[in-house]
Amino acid sequence: MNGTILVIDDDESILSIFELILESMNYNIITSLSAKAALNIIKSKPSIDLVFLDLKIPKFSGIEFLHEIRENDAKLPIIMMTGYTSDASIRDALANGANDLIYKPFDVEDIRSTVMLYTQNKTTVPA
Repeated sequence: MNGTILVIDDDESILSIFELILESMNYNIITSLSAKAALNIIKSKPSIDLVFLDLKIPKFSGIEFLHEIRENDAKLPIIMMTGYTSDASIRDALANGANDLIYKPFDVEDIRSTVMLYTQNKTTVPA
């Protein structure tokens, strides 16, 4: 395995897409439909290499949850996912500690290149 990636989204079809793509790249994938379950995963599995986090998740905003993750691991790469193109949302995500942002609907190559960028050389993760 190349590493472990956590994907958090309330849409099961998005999680399924990530499973297909990341398993084909030989990554271990953990999926979560809720922020609460994902936070428990992060706290119990320190070997997570990358997180994909939906900007809009129930009972938390993605930005609020981003803060929760950062309190537990300041260096964990977090890629926000959104179907919205609002400049304010993008600025908020990046200003609050997201490493990058990808847009829905996804391009498979964008997911692959993002994963490669943030997992291949963990010592120099782009900020």
